[in-house]
Amino acid sequence: MEVDLGTDEVTLAGTNLNICAILSKLEKHDKAVQHALAALELIDRKTSSSDPATIPADDYAVLAIAYHNVAIERDLLHQYDKAAAAFHQGFEVAKRCLGEDHPLSVTLGKNAEAVLLKSQKMTKGNPDTATMRKPDMELHRFTAGLTESTTPSLPAVASAQAETDQPEDPQMSQRTVRQDAAEWVQSEESAWNSFAKNTLTEAVQKEILAPQSLEALQASLGVEPGQVLLARHPRHDRMYVVERLEQISTGQRVAVASAKKRIFISAQGVKNKAVVWYAGATVQQIERAIAKAANLEEGAIELRDGEDVVVLSTSLPNDLHLEVYPVARAKSGRGATASDGGQLRRVKTSPVGPVSAAAASAASQRLRREASPRRNASPPRNRPGNSSVGGSTTPTAHQSAPEEHCVYVLAGHTGSVLCLCGVGDILFTGSQDSSIMIWDLNNLQYIGTLPGHRGFVKCLHASYAKKVLCSGSQDRTVRVWSLDSFSTVKVLQGHTGGVNAVLILESTDLLVSGSEDRSIRVWDLTSFDALCVLEQSHLGGVFALASFGAAGTAAPSSVVSGARDRSLKVWDTSTWSVNRTLHPPHYDGVSSIAVCAKHGKFYSGSRDRSIKEWDMYSLTNTMHTLHVHGDWIQTLCMSPSEDVLFSGSKDGVVKVWDGELQCQDVLQGHKGSVTSLETVGHRLFSASTDRAVRVWRIEQYG
Repeated sequence: MEVDLGTDEVTLAGTNLNICAILSKLEKHDKAVQHALAALELIDRKTSSSDPATIPADDYAVLAIAYHNVAIERDLLHQYDKAAAAFHQGFEVAKRCLGEDHPLSVTLGKNAEAVLLKSQKMTKGNPDTATMRKPDMELHRFTAGLTESTTPSLPAVASAQAETDQPEDPQMSQRTVRQDAAEWVQSEESAWNSFAKNTLTEAVQKEILAPQSLEALQASLGVEPGQVLLARHPRHDRMYVVERLEQISTGQRVAVASAKKRIFISAQGVKNKAVVWYAGATVQQIERAIAKAANLEEGAIELRDGEDVVVLSTSLPNDLHLEVYPVARAKSGRGATASDGGQLRRVKTSPVGPVSAAAASAASQRLRREASPRRNASPPRNRPGNSSVGGSTTPTAHQSAPEEHCVYVLAGHTGSVLCLCGVGDILFTGSQDSSIMIWDLNNLQYIGTLPGHRGFVKCLHASYAKKVLCSGSQDRTVRVWSLDSFSTVKVLQGHTGGVNAVLILESTDLLVSGSEDRSIRVWDLTSFDALCVLEQSHLGGVFALASFGAAGTAAPSSVVSGARDRSLKVWDTSTWSVNRTLHPPHYDGVSSIAVCAKHGKFYSGSRDRSIKEWDMYSLTNTMHTLHVHGDWIQTLCMSPSEDVLFSGSKDGVVKVWDGELQCQDVLQGHKGSVTSLETVGHRLFSASTDRAVRVWRIEQYG
């Protein structure tokens, strides 16, 4: 995989440094030092074999950090002489290549002195009773000034042993840090080649007890995460992925393989070109492969799925078709890459532990990103000249300062968060990474993940009474989950396009789903049969569904649907025929509907940036506000009291509206489009393409 994607030594060194940081945090310092040595060997090989005039300062910084991590792990293993040698060599690299005033130079020099003093104390006193003081790492300063280079070439690094303070360890005079690194890499390569030759190609016959589930079979065969189980087709000479236990029989030969991911891209001059990667690939490697396939510059691309911007992650659904667009960026060294949104970024190091490559380059990359267009931003739209925040022409009574009412941020998804659903004291979040995450609303902590979908999770709806959660996905399926066991109860198939909206009608035990294929399907939540299929229910994809009842009734008797064709239709749930098509229509697709049963009305939000108010009983338009946001309105939500309306837009802000559709506040903080809103108690949850869910206080609005 690394050869196919053209992985260079710097990227591999960064991966090893991140693994080192993780292992160190787990206190597995013997293994952590091995990865630090491997990173040192790789980056040293790169700098030694390249023209000094072409080596970026960042590469020298990574080399110095590799020495630093080796030293830290040696120190934690009580190998103080070797730690001092690594600190000294890193200091020499940083001083001559980055300058004496560079934070790396200052910190490495100071730590080298501290470890030398510790080594002297330990040799003079009793090592068992000597005070163990960790050197001051000051890791947060490592990120500053990585592009400042005072010397164009890497000098020869002198021995780390000071003439006046010669360590007594005889090994240090014979083996340097670089020798350790080279020998470890060579031994690892030899061991892996032997393993691949003697184990991977050899078939193993194993008898196991009859498994009760596919998961039990995978566990008994030792199938690791990221691997799949393959079996040979009985009639065709080909292997297939085992997805159900019924697909294999007694005595059948199976194989375990690393899962392969594949997407198709289209760009200028390129159409439906496949890009393939395997488990373990980083976001940066995938982006490099996509850019190469699209004949574009790495770090200057934007991915789109139709009208939606896609955040690149390692968990993109298989066989996804994406369009690749070039993104202009400011001239600056090596531009920002997608790795800041991927796996490397998720590795966090403590203030006294090893530094990951991603953490070391974060500040310099951040400065470059600020000079470049947002990676997840849409093309600018024409906005009215007299607009307020978010481009609204509606007067704003108050505009909260950024973060003023935000009390918490839920982060964990690797793709844009597209939908929210609260039930009881649980919040579910669906994402472009194909997963549904579960959060405890009592302490706002992550509980777990519901895997299963093979496409973006685009909509969620739950019923506490029925103890079910329903999710719709771009993979054209609707999944029904049990709220008792958090497992899949049924997968509903039938739509020929992505599912954009799901709605549970508790009183009649029905599930309604709307799709990009323009159809609306009605399902029985007991038998899971499709009771009704409304083909061509709209002239465009169905975006939104909501329900309301007639005057004086508690049970919903009508379902209203909004679609890409700009229309709103009201359906009679007893016959599933159109009761009325609402007029006047919006000027663009209807993206969201919010029902206010307390006041007998509902609201529709549209891509035309307007909000319409409709009477629930006469089905007439009672109010219409134009240009309330600076871009598409993507979501509407009522407060628990149903006296306040919230709207979220592609312009990245959430607006608060009273019953007269007068804007009361503007909530700012998201760095991407607001895709979904949900209220639970006195809190509002907002999802965004910035991969985060923000939690807002809303009791002040009533």
